[in-house]
Parts: sequence; C-alpha cells; structure tokens
Amino acid sequence: GTIRGSTLALSVQTLNNTITLTGLTKLAGPLANYAGQASFSGTNHNYTGCTNYSYCRLIGTSTPVITGMTSLAASETRFMCNYGSVNIQFNHEDANSTAANRFFLPGAANYALVPQACMFIIYDSSMTRWMKSA
Repeated sequence: GTIRGSTLALSVQTLNNTITLTGLTKLAGPLANYAGQASFSGTNHNYTGCTNYSYCRLIGTSTPVITGMTSLAASETRFMCNYGSVNIQFNHEDANSTAANRFFLPGAANYALVPQACMFIIYDSSMTRWMKSA
C-alpha cells in the first residue's frame, strides 16, 4: 500500500520487503559515522554527535548514558543505532541535561538501546523534548 502526505510518500511492497521513501522528508541527510563521537562511555548530558545527521551510528563502551541531545529545529528526526556490544541508556527527563535537550520516553522510564538495535526519535517542539517512537 501507499501512504501519502504533503512531504512524504511511503510505498511498501510486501513481496520483497522493500520500503521506499520519496519526496522531501526530514529523514534525508548525510549518514553519521563518526571517528571520535561514535565511541563514548560515561554520561553525556547534551550529546552533540548527531546534530547534523539523521542516521547515527553509536558505539558505546562501559554502558554509556545519554541524558539529552541537542536539536536544531522542530520535528527533527534521528534514527539511532547501537553498533557496540553494550546497552546505551537514554534517560527520561534527566535534570542534568538542558531542559530543551531532554528525552521524554515511554512509560516515563529510562530506555536501554540494546546492541544491534535501532530506535527512531523525533523532536517535539510543543513539549521541547525528544520523543521515542513506540
């Protein structure tokens, strides 16, 4: 089937499991494959590694924690993928981050992004928070 909107057309062909995005979307943009920012440990209160990228390869060591992430504009989206061997924890409403950089996560709970998994987040300008897709 096809879903169409003013800035996005989504076509799904179930015979070969192909998904095609066409049109102007916030998903367009360069891929993030950092040399320095991708590998990190400890706690990062206002993560800037994904500022200019829609797809972010994260490689954590020693169970890193991200409490917030900078945003450029309303409706910014990020596809965060954990390519490391440990969980990457995203903290819900952590006061250590600037209020506008915080995550508002399902169940008002911290979220562990397990290795070889991805999550999609969008910046909600009304809430001034990053929201995780369910």
